[in-house]
Amino acid sequence: MEIRIFQKRWNIFFDRYEILVDNNLMYYAKSKPFSFYSQIGLEDLDNYELLSVKREPNLTDFLNYSINYGLSNSIEIRSESAISYNIRISKGTIYFHEQKSNAIAIFLNEKHIGIISKNHKKILGEDKYLIKLEKYEIDPLIVIAFTLAYDNKYHNDTDSVVTYDYDNIVINPEKEIDLNWEPKE
Repeated sequence: MEIRIFQKRWNIFFDRYEILVDNNLMYYAKSKPFSFYSQIGLEDLDNYELLSVKREPNLTDFLNYSINYGLSNSIEIRSESAISYNIRISKGTIYFHEQKSNAIAIFLNEKHIGIISKNHKKILGEDKYLIKLEKYEIDPLIVIAFTLAYDNKYHNDTDSVVTYDYDNIVINPEKEIDLNWEPKE
């Protein structure tokens, strides 16, 4: 499965995203204005909100967000370190480990199931993400929600015309992967 997330240009007041699954436009996402903590809603093409991603108050500068869906369902995105994050679900724990070259490895428990790649050059605040994910391992909406939270926390520089991201060249990944990994299906 291939998911592409495109942040729209000129995001002065709020972030807007288009999300394609296997090259078909499936979702929109946009930040909610006037929220005390950052919040992004993920909607289907009929503008029905499927989930929201909300920054949680904390005393650290780590990635701590909640994914809220349905009337009262919530799962948490938590930082294990400055470059490693997790989400606990019924199948176990999804781990996200930053890699060199603007990539994030995705594991379900100990099994490598995906990779998130981010563009290096941004024009007018437009981030682009490519997610490659094994089908049927986990709900892809969880990975989309994680990517929106990650972008909101670490790559939300809307005041620049052109920026270049020089990768995570100084990190030592906690779990290193082949950056050319492809899903089996």
